[in-house]
Amino acid sequence: MNLKEEDFKLFERQVATGGKQQNVSYQRFIEICQDIAGEEIGQEFEKLLAAASGKDKLAQAETFRKLGNDLLNLRKYHKAVEFYTRSVVWAPKGSSACGQAYANRSAVLELMGYYQECIQDVQRAVQNDYPQMLTFKLFVRQAKCHKELKNLNAAKASLEKAKSCIKELKLPEEKKTQLSSSVEKEFNESLEPKARRLVEIYPDPPLLSYGKNKEAPSLSNAVSISHDANFGRHLTAARDIQAGDYVLVEQPYAAVLAPECITTHCSHCMRRSYSLVPCENCDWALFCSEKCQEIAYEKYHKEECAVSSKCFKVIDEMNLQRSCHFIRIVSTFGLKNVLDFLSKSTEENRDARTNGFSADGIYKSDAFESIFNLVTNLEQLPLLMVYAACTISIKLVKCFNVNDPVLESKLAAYCLKNLVALKNNAHEITHTHLGGPNRVRYEVVGGGIFSCSSLCNHSCNPNVFRTNYGTANVIQAIRHIRKGEQIFDSYKEHFAFDVKAERQSYLLDHYHFRCTCEACENNWGLVQTLPIHPQFSLSKDKKIKSLYDQMITATFACADNEMPVTDSNVNIFLKVINTLSNSGSKALLTQTMQGAQEDLKNYFKSRGNCIM
Repeated sequence: MNLKEEDFKLFERQVATGGKQQNVSYQRFIEICQDIAGEEIGQEFEKLLAAASGKDKLAQAETFRKLGNDLLNLRKYHKAVEFYTRSVVWAPKGSSACGQAYANRSAVLELMGYYQECIQDVQRAVQNDYPQMLTFKLFVRQAKCHKELKNLNAAKASLEKAKSCIKELKLPEEKKTQLSSSVEKEFNESLEPKARRLVEIYPDPPLLSYGKNKEAPSLSNAVSISHDANFGRHLTAARDIQAGDYVLVEQPYAAVLAPECITTHCSHCMRRSYSLVPCENCDWALFCSEKCQEIAYEKYHKEECAVSSKCFKVIDEMNLQRSCHFIRIVSTFGLKNVLDFLSKSTEENRDARTNGFSADGIYKSDAFESIFNLVTNLEQLPLLMVYAACTISIKLVKCFNVNDPVLESKLAAYCLKNLVALKNNAHEITHTHLGGPNRVRYEVVGGGIFSCSSLCNHSCNPNVFRTNYGTANVIQAIRHIRKGEQIFDSYKEHFAFDVKAERQSYLLDHYHFRCTCEACENNWGLVQTLPIHPQFSLSKDKKIKSLYDQMITATFACADNEMPVTDSNVNIFLKVINTLSNSGSKALLTQTMQGAQEDLKNYFKSRGNCIM
């Protein structure tokens, strides 16, 4: 929806009648917006739904399939798979177009060496009305893949199916004999993958160091939830913490894929998959396995399926991911439960530290109440941004078909609160690509809402680092943290690798605060401006001096495409960093130690979701 200037001016004047922006409730914002533009938003909603319903799905499926063919001819195999998957999504279930999309994808998977996935796609092609006269070719492909996987009985069975299909063709017997002979010859040929198969690792999350916190089970017992006037609610060290310690391990309350990953990654586990299968009732949720599909359906997709199908038709791409997040949060708790919660919820002041805790005093990552009470910083947002979020909220809740105007308005107010909260509290879910000229590359595949992770405040000189294991957030200390110190994450680049002006500008634009961390207040310079080695003598402790020298040797000895920190020497890096950081924050203000911290962070990343 194009925001009309006159509508915003009217919105601005009506908000001002309530006093300062921070005194206006989410509900009141929605009511003002509904009075001004509610009818127009409703008309646009119906118009967008009707326009999306009129799209020619068969034509779209064929377009994507042809693009896949072009990419295959260019030997861009991974991209070809993606476009064949898009063709599968658009093709009506059970149609010949769907069968052809699966068949084409199976051909690429065979070339890439993804034999089990190819076998599955052959079955899907056959089940989706693939042309009878060509089916024998699919069974030959399947037979060859079984042979490569050493499933010899299955290979012979598939080969026999191919021959049976040939016998049923309306062709001269001589031609059938020739085809059977060529099939036998093709089966006996060895397959040679045309692309290197990636090694993909999605490990289970590690255990917390020092055990679980009784008040917040996603936190280590070495961490406490604190609150003060300057920092609001935040995390502090309840004891001395060492570099490498796991201080937080948290599953998201809800997580959604980035829009660009919908046809490359599983909607539930977020793993990359080359043989995704779409939900039978919607076009946007694709799964890597029946197991993921069943878990998703049971936990949230049963409710979100129809709602999200409408969302994809009426919400623009810029706001799509946050909108899908809201839908998944509501679907996880259940629409009825959310409406009941909103009907009973009050604006009463609660204890700032324990807001969102359960009745028995636990801050649970899997509790709706914890997510509902995350801080939004609404008062710091530009009013135009608030107005835009109001229009999205009013439009989005129409996807739920709430037939009570009062409840729909309450849901829109919660949607507004959620969209604003997600801006500050959603965390990226990443996969780490190892190798190549840059050693490490991070791929953002989605985002999650994590109640405990959201309690970490920002510093340009953070003392922890975030990694993903599956969809879980795992936070580790990257230096010694003394008891009583605050736990700081970073929302932007580290001070040593990004100039202060750019950091400040980014944080102000995206998070609406001016950073006053130690690095910003003291104008710490970029890494190239720092001394090369620690300024105080290491020679007093010969053991640390020896470890420091080994660390420097490991850093300079590795090749450009290798990581300095490995399983065999990580303890050397940890020992040096812990010893120096225990001497004070400035002890790490050298080129070698800042580089060592970055190397350690890359090592932590390589222990999580990893693609090689």
